[in-house]
Amino acid sequence: MAKLDKYKKAKIYFFGNEEEKQKFLKEFVAPYFKRKIPGRYFINRDWNGGPNYEIIFSSRLIDEKELQEEVFSFCKKKGFSWTREQIEDNLAIYRKNQQNLLQMEQKKGIGTPIERENHLRVVIEPLNEEYYRSTYNSSEHVKLHFKSRFLLQPSIEKTLKRITEKDDLLILVINLFRITMNLFQYGEKYASVMYYSNIAGVFAIAKQYNAESYLRENYKKLYNRLNIDRLDTLSVDEELLSGYRKAWTAIYELSLKLYQKGGFSEEGYLSVEEQGNRMKSNVSGIGSEFHEVLISEESIDRMITSETHLVFRSITNLLYNILPTLNINFLEKNFCCYAITEFIAKKYNTSWKEIFKERIIS
Repeated sequence: MAKLDKYKKAKIYFFGNEEEKQKFLKEFVAPYFKRKIPGRYFINRDWNGGPNYEIIFSSRLIDEKELQEEVFSFCKKKGFSWTREQIEDNLAIYRKNQQNLLQMEQKKGIGTPIERENHLRVVIEPLNEEYYRSTYNSSEHVKLHFKSRFLLQPSIEKTLKRITEKDDLLILVINLFRITMNLFQYGEKYASVMYYSNIAGVFAIAKQYNAESYLRENYKKLYNRLNIDRLDTLSVDEELLSGYRKAWTAIYELSLKLYQKGGFSEEGYLSVEEQGNRMKSNVSGIGSEFHEVLISEESIDRMITSETHLVFRSITNLLYNILPTLNINFLEKNFCCYAITEFIAKKYNTSWKEIFKERIIS
Protein backbone atom coordinates (compact mmCIF):
# COMPACT_ATOMS: atom_id res chain seq x y z
CA MET A 1 0.00 0.00 0.00
CA ALA A 2 1.44 3.34 -1.09
CA LYS A 3 1.08 6.36 1.15
CA LEU A 4 -0.52 9.46 -0.35
CA ASP A 5 0.35 11.81 2.51
CA LYS A 6 3.33 13.27 0.66
CA TYR A 7 0.94 14.80 -1.88
CA LYS A 8 -1.02 17.97 -1.21
CA LYS A 9 -3.56 20.06 -3.06
CA ALA A 10 -3.46 23.81 -3.56
CA LYS A 11 -6.55 25.63 -4.76
CA ILE A 12 -6.40 29.17 -6.10
CA TYR A 13 -9.85 30.66 -6.67
CA PHE A 14 -9.99 33.07 -9.59
CA PHE A 15 -13.33 34.55 -10.61
CA GLY A 16 -12.24 36.77 -13.52
CA ASN A 17 -13.38 36.45 -17.13
CA GLU A 18 -12.13 33.72 -19.49
CA GLU A 19 -9.34 35.82 -20.99
CA GLU A 20 -8.06 36.70 -17.51
CA LYS A 21 -8.30 33.07 -16.38
CA GLN A 22 -6.09 31.93 -19.23
CA LYS A 23 -3.60 34.72 -18.63
CA PHE A 24 -3.49 33.94 -14.90
CA LEU A 25 -2.76 30.27 -15.65
CA LYS A 26 -0.08 30.93 -18.28
CA GLU A 27 1.62 33.90 -16.66
CA PHE A 28 1.34 33.12 -12.96
CA VAL A 29 0.21 29.65 -11.87
CA ALA A 30 2.34 27.55 -14.21
CA PRO A 31 5.52 29.69 -13.93
CA TYR A 32 5.24 29.84 -10.12
CA PHE A 33 5.15 26.07 -9.64
CA LYS A 34 7.66 25.42 -12.41
CA ARG A 35 10.09 27.75 -10.65
CA LYS A 36 9.46 26.25 -7.22
CA ILE A 37 9.12 22.51 -7.84
CA PRO A 38 9.76 21.55 -11.49
CA GLY A 39 8.48 18.08 -12.34
CA ARG A 40 6.55 17.63 -9.10
CA TYR A 41 3.17 19.21 -9.82
CA PHE A 42 0.28 19.30 -12.24
CA ILE A 43 -2.52 21.81 -12.74
CA ASN A 44 -6.24 21.28 -13.23
CA ARG A 45 -8.78 23.89 -14.16
CA ASP A 46 -11.53 23.15 -11.68
CA TRP A 47 -15.06 24.49 -11.04
CA ASN A 48 -15.97 23.15 -7.58
CA GLY A 49 -16.60 26.22 -5.40
CA GLY A 50 -16.38 28.46 -8.46
CA PRO A 51 -13.60 28.64 -11.08
CA ASN A 52 -10.26 27.74 -9.57
CA TYR A 53 -6.89 26.19 -10.30
CA GLU A 54 -6.25 22.94 -8.50
CA ILE A 55 -2.58 22.04 -8.19
CA ILE A 56 -1.57 18.59 -6.96
CA PHE A 57 2.06 18.61 -5.86
CA SER A 58 4.71 16.73 -3.92
CA SER A 59 6.90 19.12 -1.92
CA ARG A 60 7.26 20.98 1.36
CA LEU A 61 8.46 24.09 -0.44
CA ILE A 62 5.01 25.51 -1.22
CA ASP A 63 3.86 27.79 1.59
CA GLU A 64 0.24 28.92 1.68
CA LYS A 65 0.98 32.41 2.98
CA GLU A 66 3.75 33.07 0.45
CA LEU A 67 1.61 31.80 -2.44
CA GLN A 68 -1.28 34.00 -1.32
CA GLU A 69 0.96 37.07 -1.29
CA GLU A 70 2.31 36.21 -4.75
CA VAL A 71 -1.25 35.93 -6.11
CA PHE A 72 -2.18 39.36 -4.77
CA SER A 73 1.07 40.87 -6.08
CA PHE A 74 0.60 39.45 -9.59
CA CYS A 75 -3.00 40.65 -9.91
CA LYS A 76 -2.06 44.12 -8.65
CA LYS A 77 0.83 44.28 -11.13
CA LYS A 78 -1.48 43.29 -14.01
CA GLY A 79 -4.09 45.82 -12.97
CA PHE A 80 -6.75 43.16 -12.42
CA SER A 81 -9.71 44.58 -10.52
CA TRP A 82 -13.31 43.45 -10.35
CA THR A 83 -16.54 44.93 -9.08
CA ARG A 84 -18.93 42.88 -7.00
CA GLU A 85 -21.33 42.79 -9.96
CA GLN A 86 -18.65 41.53 -12.37
CA ILE A 87 -17.69 38.71 -10.02
CA GLU A 88 -21.34 37.73 -9.53
CA ASP A 89 -21.85 37.67 -13.32
CA ASN A 90 -18.80 35.44 -13.75
CA LEU A 91 -20.07 33.06 -11.05
CA ALA A 92 -23.64 32.76 -12.33
CA ILE A 93 -23.05 29.81 -14.66
CA TYR A 94 -21.07 27.94 -11.98
CA ARG A 95 -23.87 28.37 -9.45
CA LYS A 96 -26.34 27.10 -12.02
CA ASN A 97 -24.39 23.99 -13.00
CA GLN A 98 -22.29 22.93 -10.01
CA GLN A 99 -24.71 20.35 -8.58
CA ASN A 100 -25.18 18.68 -11.97
CA LEU A 101 -21.42 18.55 -12.53
CA LEU A 102 -20.82 17.10 -9.07
CA GLN A 103 -23.27 14.32 -9.87
CA MET A 104 -21.81 13.67 -13.34
CA GLU A 105 -18.26 13.43 -11.98
CA GLN A 106 -19.31 11.30 -8.98
CA LYS A 107 -18.28 14.03 -6.53
CA LYS A 108 -21.68 14.38 -4.92
CA GLY A 109 -21.28 15.21 -1.25
CA ILE A 110 -17.93 16.99 -1.61
CA GLY A 111 -19.17 20.21 -3.15
CA THR A 112 -17.64 23.51 -2.04
CA PRO A 113 -19.99 26.52 -1.58
CA ILE A 114 -19.53 29.23 -4.22
CA GLU A 115 -18.79 32.43 -2.33
CA ARG A 116 -17.82 35.71 -3.97
CA GLU A 117 -15.39 36.46 -1.11
CA ASN A 118 -13.20 33.50 -2.12
CA HIS A 119 -11.95 35.36 -5.21
CA LEU A 120 -8.10 35.10 -5.21
CA ARG A 121 -8.15 32.97 -2.06
CA VAL A 122 -5.40 30.34 -1.70
CA VAL A 123 -5.95 27.09 0.22
CA ILE A 124 -3.41 24.28 0.70
CA GLU A 125 -4.81 21.08 2.15
CA PRO A 126 -4.31 17.30 2.27
CA LEU A 127 -5.88 15.15 -0.42
CA ASN A 128 -9.42 13.91 0.05
CA GLU A 129 -8.43 10.25 0.18
CA GLU A 130 -12.03 9.07 0.25
CA TYR A 131 -12.57 10.55 -3.21
CA TYR A 132 -9.49 8.79 -4.58
CA ARG A 133 -10.51 5.50 -2.94
CA SER A 134 -13.88 5.68 -4.69
CA THR A 135 -12.38 6.61 -8.06
CA TYR A 136 -9.14 4.62 -8.45
CA ASN A 137 -8.39 0.92 -8.06
CA SER A 138 -5.48 1.23 -5.61
CA SER A 139 -3.11 3.68 -3.95
CA GLU A 140 -0.52 2.69 -6.57
CA HIS A 141 -3.06 3.54 -9.26
CA VAL A 142 -3.47 7.01 -7.73
CA LYS A 143 0.31 7.45 -7.66
CA LEU A 144 0.50 6.32 -11.29
CA HIS A 145 -2.07 8.96 -12.19
CA PHE A 146 -0.10 11.67 -10.38
CA LYS A 147 3.22 10.64 -11.92
CA SER A 148 1.60 10.54 -15.36
CA ARG A 149 0.25 14.05 -14.93
CA PHE A 150 3.69 15.25 -13.78
CA LEU A 151 5.12 13.83 -17.04
CA LEU A 152 2.46 15.52 -19.19
CA GLN A 153 2.53 18.93 -17.48
CA PRO A 154 5.53 20.40 -19.40
CA SER A 155 3.86 19.64 -22.75
CA ILE A 156 0.59 21.15 -21.54
CA GLU A 157 2.35 24.37 -20.57
CA LYS A 158 4.14 24.55 -23.92
CA THR A 159 0.81 24.05 -25.68
CA LEU A 160 -0.81 26.91 -23.77
CA LYS A 161 2.05 29.21 -24.77
CA ARG A 162 2.39 28.18 -28.41
CA ILE A 163 -1.16 27.55 -29.63
CA THR A 164 -3.55 30.47 -29.48
CA GLU A 165 -6.13 29.60 -32.18
CA LYS A 166 -8.94 27.20 -31.26
CA ASP A 167 -8.86 25.41 -34.64
CA ASP A 168 -5.14 24.67 -34.24
CA LEU A 169 -5.77 23.45 -30.69
CA LEU A 170 -8.56 21.10 -31.80
CA ILE A 171 -6.35 19.56 -34.48
CA LEU A 172 -3.56 19.06 -31.95
CA VAL A 173 -5.93 17.43 -29.45
CA ILE A 174 -7.37 15.09 -32.10
CA ASN A 175 -3.78 14.05 -32.76
CA LEU A 176 -3.37 13.42 -29.02
CA PHE A 177 -6.35 11.07 -29.20
CA ARG A 178 -4.56 9.28 -32.00
CA ILE A 179 -1.29 9.04 -30.06
CA THR A 180 -3.09 7.24 -27.23
CA MET A 181 -4.87 4.95 -29.70
CA ASN A 182 -1.59 3.89 -31.26
CA LEU A 183 -0.37 2.71 -27.86
CA PHE A 184 -3.17 0.13 -27.83
CA GLN A 185 -1.68 -3.29 -28.53
CA TYR A 186 -4.16 -4.04 -31.33
CA GLY A 187 -3.75 -0.69 -33.08
CA GLU A 188 -5.76 2.48 -33.62
CA LYS A 189 -8.59 0.83 -35.54
CA TYR A 190 -9.67 -1.31 -32.59
CA ALA A 191 -8.77 1.34 -30.01
CA SER A 192 -11.27 3.70 -31.61
CA VAL A 193 -14.23 1.95 -29.95
CA MET A 194 -13.13 3.37 -26.57
CA TYR A 195 -13.70 6.90 -27.88
CA TYR A 196 -16.73 5.87 -29.91
CA SER A 197 -18.29 4.76 -26.61
CA ASN A 198 -18.11 8.36 -25.41
CA ILE A 199 -19.76 9.93 -28.43
CA ALA A 200 -22.38 7.17 -28.72
CA GLY A 201 -23.41 7.88 -25.15
CA VAL A 202 -23.51 11.63 -25.74
CA PHE A 203 -25.68 11.28 -28.84
CA ALA A 204 -28.04 8.88 -27.05
CA ILE A 205 -28.54 11.29 -24.16
CA ALA A 206 -28.86 14.26 -26.54
CA LYS A 207 -31.62 12.38 -28.36
CA GLN A 208 -33.66 12.36 -25.16
CA TYR A 209 -33.60 16.17 -25.30
CA ASN A 210 -34.25 16.37 -29.07
CA ALA A 211 -30.72 17.69 -29.57
CA GLU A 212 -29.01 14.77 -31.32
CA SER A 213 -29.54 16.07 -34.87
CA TYR A 214 -28.29 19.50 -33.86
CA LEU A 215 -25.11 18.06 -32.33
CA ARG A 216 -24.43 15.72 -35.25
CA GLU A 217 -24.87 18.49 -37.79
CA ASN A 218 -22.61 20.89 -35.93
CA TYR A 219 -19.92 18.26 -35.40
CA LYS A 220 -20.09 17.29 -39.08
CA LYS A 221 -19.72 20.94 -40.16
CA LEU A 222 -16.73 21.46 -37.88
CA TYR A 223 -15.18 18.16 -39.03
CA ASN A 224 -15.43 19.28 -42.66
CA ARG A 225 -14.24 22.82 -41.97
CA LEU A 226 -11.14 21.52 -40.19
CA ASN A 227 -10.62 19.03 -43.04
CA ILE A 228 -10.16 16.12 -40.62
CA ASP A 229 -10.34 13.62 -43.48
CA ARG A 230 -6.80 14.82 -44.23
CA LEU A 231 -5.59 14.49 -40.64
CA ASP A 232 -2.43 12.69 -41.77
CA THR A 233 -1.31 15.75 -43.72
CA LEU A 234 -2.67 18.64 -41.63
CA SER A 235 -0.11 21.05 -40.21
CA VAL A 236 0.62 20.47 -36.53
CA ASP A 237 3.38 21.42 -34.11
CA GLU A 238 5.61 18.33 -34.40
CA GLU A 239 7.75 19.30 -31.42
CA LEU A 240 4.69 19.40 -29.19
CA LEU A 241 3.44 16.07 -30.53
CA SER A 242 6.85 14.52 -29.94
CA GLY A 243 6.80 15.62 -26.30
CA TYR A 244 3.32 14.20 -25.74
CA ARG A 245 4.22 10.97 -27.53
CA LYS A 246 7.31 10.49 -25.37
CA ALA A 247 5.34 11.13 -22.16
CA TRP A 248 2.46 8.84 -23.10
CA THR A 249 4.78 6.03 -24.16
CA ALA A 250 6.40 6.16 -20.72
CA ILE A 251 2.96 6.28 -19.08
CA TYR A 252 1.80 3.25 -21.05
CA GLU A 253 4.82 1.26 -19.90
CA LEU A 254 4.22 2.29 -16.28
CA SER A 255 0.54 1.31 -16.57
CA LEU A 256 1.42 -2.07 -18.06
CA LYS A 257 3.92 -2.79 -15.28
CA LEU A 258 1.39 -1.80 -12.62
CA TYR A 259 -1.21 -4.16 -14.05
CA GLN A 260 1.25 -7.03 -14.35
CA LYS A 261 2.18 -6.77 -10.66
CA GLY A 262 -1.48 -6.70 -9.62
CA GLY A 263 -1.51 -2.98 -8.91
CA PHE A 264 -5.09 -2.36 -10.05
CA SER A 265 -6.47 -3.97 -6.91
CA GLU A 266 -6.35 -2.97 -3.23
CA GLU A 267 -8.75 -3.39 -0.36
CA GLY A 268 -10.57 -0.16 0.43
CA TYR A 269 -10.35 1.13 -3.16
CA LEU A 270 -12.75 0.83 -6.08
CA SER A 271 -12.66 -2.74 -7.36
CA VAL A 272 -12.52 -3.39 -11.09
CA GLU A 273 -15.71 -5.43 -10.71
CA GLU A 274 -17.57 -2.52 -9.12
CA GLN A 275 -16.11 -0.21 -11.74
CA GLY A 276 -17.52 -2.47 -14.43
CA ASN A 277 -20.91 -2.57 -12.71
CA ARG A 278 -20.95 1.24 -12.58
CA MET A 279 -20.20 1.42 -16.29
CA LYS A 280 -22.99 -1.01 -17.15
CA SER A 281 -25.42 0.81 -14.87
CA ASN A 282 -24.54 4.22 -16.32
CA VAL A 283 -25.16 3.20 -19.94
CA SER A 284 -28.06 0.83 -19.41
CA GLY A 285 -31.28 2.24 -20.78
CA ILE A 286 -29.86 5.44 -22.30
CA GLY A 287 -30.94 4.34 -25.76
CA SER A 288 -27.49 3.71 -27.25
CA GLU A 289 -27.39 0.73 -29.61
CA PHE A 290 -23.61 0.56 -29.18
CA HIS A 291 -23.87 0.18 -25.41
CA GLU A 292 -26.81 -2.21 -25.56
CA VAL A 293 -24.77 -4.55 -27.75
CA LEU A 294 -21.69 -4.11 -25.57
CA ILE A 295 -23.25 -4.88 -22.20
CA SER A 296 -25.30 -7.79 -23.57
CA GLU A 297 -22.12 -9.62 -24.60
CA GLU A 298 -21.51 -12.67 -22.42
CA SER A 299 -17.80 -11.92 -22.05
CA ILE A 300 -18.28 -8.26 -21.03
CA ASP A 301 -17.09 -8.80 -17.43
CA ARG A 302 -13.93 -10.57 -18.57
CA MET A 303 -13.28 -7.89 -21.20
CA ILE A 304 -13.55 -4.89 -18.89
CA THR A 305 -11.27 -6.43 -16.26
CA SER A 306 -8.61 -7.52 -18.76
CA GLU A 307 -5.10 -6.07 -19.03
CA THR A 308 -5.91 -4.60 -22.45
CA HIS A 309 -8.98 -2.72 -21.22
CA LEU A 310 -7.67 -1.55 -17.84
CA VAL A 311 -4.38 -0.22 -19.19
CA PHE A 312 -5.98 1.56 -22.13
CA ARG A 313 -8.78 2.93 -19.94
CA SER A 314 -6.14 4.40 -17.65
CA ILE A 315 -4.55 6.10 -20.67
CA THR A 316 -7.83 7.48 -22.06
CA ASN A 317 -8.91 8.79 -18.66
CA LEU A 318 -5.66 10.75 -18.47
CA LEU A 319 -6.38 12.33 -21.83
CA TYR A 320 -9.88 13.34 -20.73
CA ASN A 321 -8.38 14.62 -17.48
CA ILE A 322 -6.01 17.12 -19.11
CA LEU A 323 -8.49 18.60 -21.60
CA PRO A 324 -9.97 21.32 -19.32
CA THR A 325 -6.44 22.61 -18.57
CA LEU A 326 -5.89 22.80 -22.34
CA ASN A 327 -9.08 24.93 -22.55
CA ILE A 328 -11.08 22.19 -24.25
CA ASN A 329 -14.64 22.27 -22.96
CA PHE A 330 -17.24 19.49 -22.71
CA LEU A 331 -18.66 19.93 -26.23
CA GLU A 332 -15.19 20.29 -27.76
CA LYS A 333 -14.10 17.07 -26.05
CA ASN A 334 -17.12 15.30 -27.53
CA PHE A 335 -16.31 16.72 -30.95
CA CYS A 336 -12.78 15.32 -30.70
CA CYS A 337 -14.22 11.88 -29.91
CA TYR A 338 -16.55 12.23 -32.90
CA ALA A 339 -13.76 13.45 -35.19
CA ILE A 340 -11.19 10.76 -34.44
CA THR A 341 -13.70 7.90 -34.65
CA GLU A 342 -15.15 9.28 -37.90
CA PHE A 343 -11.63 9.58 -39.33
CA ILE A 344 -10.76 6.00 -38.33
CA ALA A 345 -14.03 4.62 -39.72
CA LYS A 346 -13.32 6.24 -43.08
CA LYS A 347 -9.63 5.36 -43.14
CA TYR A 348 -10.26 1.66 -42.49
CA ASN A 349 -13.69 1.51 -44.17
CA THR A 350 -15.17 0.12 -40.98
CA SER A 351 -17.72 0.75 -38.23
CA TRP A 352 -18.13 -0.13 -34.57
CA LYS A 353 -20.28 -3.10 -35.59
CA GLU A 354 -17.56 -4.45 -37.87
CA ILE A 355 -14.92 -3.93 -35.18
CA PHE A 356 -17.06 -5.80 -32.65
CA LYS A 357 -17.36 -8.69 -35.09
CA GLU A 358 -13.64 -8.76 -35.82
CA ARG A 359 -12.16 -8.24 -32.39
CA ILE A 360 -14.52 -7.97 -29.47
CA ILE A 361 -17.85 -9.65 -30.00
CA SER A 362 -18.37 -12.83 -31.98
